[in-house]
Amino acid sequence: MKKIIEAGCDQYGGESCPKLIVALLNVGKVQEKRIDQYVQRILRQKFLLGLFENPYVDVEKAIKTVGKKEWKTLGKLLKGDH
Repeated sequence: MKKIIEAGCDQYGGESCPKLIVALLNVGKVQEKRIDQYVQRILRQKFLLGLFENPYVDVEKAIKTVGKKEWKTLGKLLKGDH
């Protein structure tokens, strides 16, 4: 986790164990300043996306958007699954 933070990662996908980061902070392996930076960047993006004003999913729009065939195709192309 320390190496990932040092590499510039701001968010761990699916990470649900903050104890590891807290332990690194407590022993001085990661600086609190760095954690503050990544939290600030994440919150800024959420603010720019409007998630504080309207955090709810538009269900009708989601139904029309999720799983679109052309997006699946594009995703496979970008991933290299030709």
